[in-house]
Amino acid sequence: MQESDELPTWRTGQRIKVLRQRAGMPRTVLAGMVGKSSDWVESVETGPS
Repeated sequence: MQESDELPTWRTGQRIKVLRQRAGMPRTVLAGMVGKSSDWVESVETGPS
């Protein structure tokens, strides 16, 4: 991992999004794995509006 990718300084949602994308996983797949909707996963990744 590169120094610019220091995940510990990121919000939880940002970490989830980056790691999901690195794995090549669509939101729908992650949503199914955790038993939630893809809209829920998106709201976790983006944080409070």
